[in-house]
Amino acid sequence: MTERVVNEIPTGEALFKARLRVGHSIESAAMALHIPPSALADYESGFRTPGDDLINELADLYGVERHRLASRPWVPQVPPEYHPETNTLSMGWHTIQVHPGDNEHLIRSVAAVVRSMRSIAEASPLQLRGLELPLLAKLMDLTDPELPNLLAYYLAIGPDAALQLVNEMVATQGNTSTEDETPEEPKVRRVADQLASPG
Repeated sequence: MTERVVNEIPTGEALFKARLRVGHSIESAAMALHIPPSALADYESGFRTPGDDLINELADLYGVERHRLASRPWVPQVPPEYHPETNTLSMGWHTIQVHPGDNEHLIRSVAAVVRSMRSIAEASPLQLRGLELPLLAKLMDLTDPELPNLLAYYLAIGPDAALQLVNEMVATQGNTSTEDETPEEPKVRRVADQLASPG
């Protein structure tokens, strides 16, 4: 019988990645934790193992769930892929059923999957990566006036960041002109105008 090998992300690597994700230097993180930078470096390199109290403080500082800083199975970094024959979106080890025209379901599902794969706590802001944007742009109704509100809510980002994200997705679509648009009036500006108008 063969033994199944499971790749795991060690605690030290999880600590290192979580610190980088929130933009802390080793010095600033150590200062916030009231420990020497050399101690934090030892935890991140695996020379020392942090205790439960320190794991809780690190989880709070980095905005991740406590269990995400423990050793866990490695999730492969593969680009998301849409399968039109089954209307499914594959992200890492997860599969999302796509319901055409249902932006809320897609955003909610993608946010949950990405938070799980990246060990990001529910209330922490979520940033979509470059590989995810063009694909999501193809699957979403980018003219939906509620789209920025949905992005803001499920990604825990501000309204300006949500509008910028919509505009980035529109821009990934290249020439998105419709019959009532002129080249001087791109879809990006029209989405922003819809949101600015009182409704």
